[in-house]
Amino acid sequence: LDSLAALLRDNDNIILACSALKFEYRERLRRFIQIEKKIVFIHLVVPEEVLLSRLQSREGHYFPPSLLQNQLITLEERQSGEEICEIDNTLPLETVLERIRSFL
Repeated sequence: LDSLAALLRDNDNIILACSALKFEYRERLRRFIQIEKKIVFIHLVVPEEVLLSRLQSREGHYFPPSLLQNQLITLEERQSGEEICEIDNTLPLETVLERIRSFL
């Protein structure tokens, strides 16, 4: 997280991908950015069975399907006042990208 936070702090208009499953992780990233900068979190919402199917269809991926349940348990929903864009990631890719762009 510190490496990602440094990238956020030192660059303008940057897009990074990480899980940031817990509120404390998102807060840690927020603390590193300057006041005039904005950080946006996008939560790609996918039903568990779809996630599992996607993971099982990947070959040679670093994230084994056996870890999915733990990740879902660890995921903390948005806290009061926390700005997070939730997008249905079962929609077509172009639709998902359009929604992300509109939120930025």
